[in-house]
This record gives sequence, C-alpha cells and structure tokens, in this order.
Amino acid sequence: MNPREIGYVTAIVDSYEILGAVRTLDPAEGLIEVWIVPDFFEPAKEIFAGFEKELGMVVLDWGTPIYDWAEKVRRQEVPLKYLDNPSTDT
Repeated sequence: MNPREIGYVTAIVDSYEILGAVRTLDPAEGLIEVWIVPDFFEPAKEIFAGFEKELGMVVLDWGTPIYDWAEKVRRQEVPLKYLDNPSTDT
C-alpha cells in the first residue's frame, strides 16, 4: 500500500478498539501486519476488502487465526521453540 496510508489504516483499525492492532513492518514499502482478534476475523476481512478498493492495498496473507495456531502448538504440530524465536526454521 502507499506508505502515506499506513496512518489512516491504523486509525481505522484502532477506532474499532477490539478489532486488532496494526504493526508496521516496512514503512518505506507500506508493509503492515495486522493482528486480529479471532472473534472479529470475518468483519476484519470486510473492512480490509474496503481498503483494497479504496486504497489499492493488497492483502498478502490472511494467516492462521491464533486459536487454530494455538491448537497446532498444543498438538505439537508446531514446535514450542517457534514461540521463543519466530524466525527459527521449523
């Protein structure tokens, strides 16, 4: 997305208070990461579909909802060491 729009997207997400949180990964490239509260995953998809139309932003990956990921850790499908160092190859 256009880096100038990061503040706008952050403000919209923050205005929902419990939707999630925005983290800027690369401000020069306009790359953000959004952590979404699991109960608001579907509404977040609608909000970001609007951003795609309005701002020309592209959602690269919806990821795995944390409750799914936590269940995979519980079943040991994802090693716990990943929690300590996310950059560790699994």
